[in-house]
Amino acid sequence: MTDSSNLNDSIKTVLITGGTGLVGTVLSKILTEKGFKVTHLSRNPTKGTYETFHWDIKSEKIDE
Repeated sequence: MTDSSNLNDSIKTVLITGGTGLVGTVLSKILTEKGFKVTHLSRNPTKGTYETFHWDIKSEKIDE
């Protein structure tokens, strides 16, 4: 297991699917507190705490 102090400093942005769910909410908060930029990927993006990218499964499109 890797200690968080050994993580590569270039890893600063995390994209989370399910970011508004039970686990995603806690994970987003923890990562933000540790200095990561957290973004979410959602089928139903709403305005919230984190930048969110839209994923339209039916049309097979995703925000860049």
